[in-house]
Amino acid sequence: MTNLNIKADVEQLPSKKYCATFHFNASFVKSKSADRQEIFNSDVSTPTEEALINTTNDILNDLIRSAFEEVTLANNLTPAAAPTIELISKDVQIEYVFTTTFDVVPSIELNGLSSVNVEIPEVIVTTEDLESTIDAIFKQHPNRETALAALGIKESEFEKFRSEVLLNLQREAITYESEIKKNAVLTRVCDIFNIIIPDCMISPELERLQTIQDESGVVPLPLPKQTQVATRNVQRRIVINAVIQKSHLSLHPNTVRQRVEQLSTAYENPEEAVQWYYSNRVELAGVEAKIVEELVIEWLINACNQSTYTMSFTQASAALTQH
Repeated sequence: MTNLNIKADVEQLPSKKYCATFHFNASFVKSKSADRQEIFNSDVSTPTEEALINTTNDILNDLIRSAFEEVTLANNLTPAAAPTIELISKDVQIEYVFTTTFDVVPSIELNGLSSVNVEIPEVIVTTEDLESTIDAIFKQHPNRETALAALGIKESEFEKFRSEVLLNLQREAITYESEIKKNAVLTRVCDIFNIIIPDCMISPELERLQTIQDESGVVPLPLPKQTQVATRNVQRRIVINAVIQKSHLSLHPNTVRQRVEQLSTAYENPEEAVQWYYSNRVELAGVEAKIVEELVIEWLINACNQSTYTMSFTQASAALTQH
C-alpha cells in the first residue's frame, strides 16, 4: 500500500473468491476524523459522540474504498461486483481490521489458438431454397393469379420478382452465415478455455434476458436453459474483451460511416437515415459494437485452425432457430 498507515493482504479462497484484509492504524483514522470534523463543524466547539462516530465511519468507508481499488489494481484483479465488507476487529487505540470478499471477472490468455479447430460455414441459396420461399409466398393466396395480383406484379414480371426474391435471400444468407460463424467460433473458444463465471455476473444477465422475454411477449425459456444462455453470453463477452485487449483492435470513423450508409439504404430516405443514426448515440453505439464484434470474430477465425463447409439457406435458418 502507498499509505504506510494501511496494511493489506490478498488471498484466493477455496471458493475461488478473493479476500482482501485491511489493517487501518487507529491513530491515523482518528486524525483523519478530527480533520473532517474541523472542516465541517468549525462552528461547533465540542462535537457530539454520535457525530464523532458517524465521521469515523465515513472515514473508514472512504479508506476501505480507496484501499480496495488500490489493492485490486496492484494485483491485476477486476472485481465482478461490489465486495462484501466485514469488520473483523476494532481497537480504537491500535487498529481497525476489515475484510472484503469478492468475485473477480475471469481473465484468459488467448494462447494456443492455432491448434483449435473451428468449422466455418458458407451459406448458399439453392434452387430449392428459392422455390420453397416463393411457394410459401404463393400459398398465402388461393391461386397463382390471385397471388400475383396481391403482390402487384404481372405474369410477364414474374422472373423479375423471382430475381428480387433471390437477391433478398442472398442478402439474408450473408447475415445467417455471419451469425453461425460467430456462434461456432465463440462456442469453441469458450469450451476450450472452460471459463468459470461467478454467480454475481450471471444474475444481471439473467435478469436482462428475462426482461427481453417479458417485453417481447415470447414464451419464456425454462430457468435452467435461461441460466445456460446467460452464462454463455457472459463467457462470450469475456472472450471478446480479451481479443480486443490482445489485438488492440481500433474502429476507424470511415468504417462506421460506411456501415451506417449501408444500413440506411433500407430506408425510403437514406440521407435522413444517416443523419438519424448520427443524432442517436445509442443506435450509433449499437452499430459500432456490431462492427467490433465482427472484427473480433475474424481475428479469432484467423488465429484458429479453420475448415469450411457449405450449408443451404434452409439448413442455416434451422440451425439458428435451434440455437
